[in-house]
Amino acid sequence: MTSRDGKYNIKAISTKLGIQPGTLRAWERRYKVIQPTRNAAGHRLYSEQQLHVLHWLIEKVNQGFTIGQAVELFEMDKKQSNQTVVQINDDYTYQLACEIKQALLQFNEYEASQLLNKAFSLYSIEKVAQDVLGVIYQDVKALKEANQITAAHEYVTASFVETKIKHLFLAFPIDGRFPRVVTWLYGKEKQNSLQWLLFALFLRQKGLEVINLGEGISLDDVETMIREVNPGMFVTFYQSIDQIEPVSSIHCTLDKLFPRVGLAIGGEKSLQHVRADLVPIGSGQIEWDEWLNNWLSSP
Repeated sequence: MTSRDGKYNIKAISTKLGIQPGTLRAWERRYKVIQPTRNAAGHRLYSEQQLHVLHWLIEKVNQGFTIGQAVELFEMDKKQSNQTVVQINDDYTYQLACEIKQALLQFNEYEASQLLNKAFSLYSIEKVAQDVLGVIYQDVKALKEANQITAAHEYVTASFVETKIKHLFLAFPIDGRFPRVVTWLYGKEKQNSLQWLLFALFLRQKGLEVINLGEGISLDDVETMIREVNPGMFVTFYQSIDQIEPVSSIHCTLDKLFPRVGLAIGGEKSLQHVRADLVPIGSGQIEWDEWLNNWLSSP
């Protein structure tokens, strides 16, 4: 299921957005900016992308615009994007990423949020998360390593990206038919959490319940969590090459304590496949899809 497929009925959308179903129907009839699909029974089904468009419109209304004005702004914004870029393509996602990054480096979160809303109105959640938010995160980390920005710039930008991904994560419903997944960002400090966050978002989009354990969690606490949650899979994310050996040792311990729990490892692409005894999830959605299908189809 992609972000363009219908998945939310009108009651779910109404609850998420805090507006009445009758209002949604009226907007649909009058402005035609949102055209939900219909199921076999004729009930409306809204996609994830349509949810974000509606959220954008409601934000404009809350800022003092009428719904008619908000729709005009949305259409003008979309038309202007098509005219200036000629077509919605990967180059424009990078342009948006650069503009958002620049706004954040100037500590202008309002402008960054407006630009991000624009990205969501044009692209799928997967594309915005990977090609906009992901690019911003990696670029800012590189700038900090090169001492071209301050720690304050890095903190504000990384926090913005992480918060937005976490908000997306919470927007997806859980399908209780799937086994639970626990992820653990290994290490005492957060060095690079992007892959960890994007992987959790990927699983949640698929309907899996994901419990994320951040940096600084002890192995004793991890073992307690596994006993209480009884997940089907436990994924450890390393953040640097020197963490491979301790992660390997930890997985050996967990395998003995919890033989029925699947174990896998995630991290930066350049660090994948370092140890044959560690099962990698891969890097990026294509490899994650393959890993997930193999896991869910295994006996």
